[in-house]
Amino acid sequence: MPTRPDDFSATVIRLLRDRVNGICSNPGCRRATVGPSGSKPDKVVITGEAAHIKAAQPGGPRYDENQSPEERRSIENGLWLCGACADLIDKNDGADYPVEVLVAWKEQAEKATRLAQASPADHGERPWDSGFGGISYMNIPRLAMWGAGQGFGFDASFLADVTNLHDMGFDLTRLMWSVEKLLKQLSFQALPVEQAVELGQDFTGATVSFERQFFTKNGPQIPSRGQSVPVSSDWKKAPHIHCKLGKWRVVVVYDPRWITTSTAYVEFAAGNRRFKGIGIVKEMNERDHLVFVSPLFIGFPKPAFDLFEIQRLANAGIRQYKME
Repeated sequence: MPTRPDDFSATVIRLLRDRVNGICSNPGCRRATVGPSGSKPDKVVITGEAAHIKAAQPGGPRYDENQSPEERRSIENGLWLCGACADLIDKNDGADYPVEVLVAWKEQAEKATRLAQASPADHGERPWDSGFGGISYMNIPRLAMWGAGQGFGFDASFLADVTNLHDMGFDLTRLMWSVEKLLKQLSFQALPVEQAVELGQDFTGATVSFERQFFTKNGPQIPSRGQSVPVSSDWKKAPHIHCKLGKWRVVVVYDPRWITTSTAYVEFAAGNRRFKGIGIVKEMNERDHLVFVSPLFIGFPKPAFDLFEIQRLANAGIRQYKME
């Protein structure tokens, strides 16, 4: 029984947990919160909790005075998180994690659970290798949010006055170094896009990865300093990369503001390139067999062997480098 009128009932708590299979709903965390007790064979250990999207009490994070008590304790106002993320979303009075973000987390987590349930054992989300040969596109605000979700601070406020990453000049090199450093610390779980389309069902909201050949379309020219590049609401006119997977066409529409270097602009206008990346499925159009992905990162894969790594090993005194 709830101890306060606006607390979740035991039934709601159980449903929130079971609807995500006991996995933290923060897409940057995805920690398991239910497991066996190490000392008692008939017990389980639960390290997660049902968190309020809009606070249960006045003055709490994201409190909505227009909610009724029934709405505050309803399953629609809750999501399942690990203990650390439940604390995280309420820091700074919840300003860093608004209602829209938490609702998106919940929807994405439940979608991932449905996909995992409908998929063979080897077709679920898996750790994504975030190593790149080079990064051509990076959505900094979304990265900052992802990093915050895993407890890694990344201040993106300085970008408020930046029209394009390309405008940053030499400062862009330092930014990319910081991003690559953060990437090594973050954990990403993603469903390979090829496997996602094989499932034959709606996977809107899922995190997907890709590493394959794409056609480029409407790649923008390098802008003049301070010049903004508007993105058309019509995907056919917007900058994007696309590929065909069976009957489905995967369309990755990107915002030119987050293109990194001059070389990256050339790559996005090359006609055909092999790209690696990760993003969120924003829409599945069953009628036209289109899958729209909003990218977090786009780049090119690491080479089969790294000459810089070979040289580093040689300098360390290793005389023979075995290539596999």
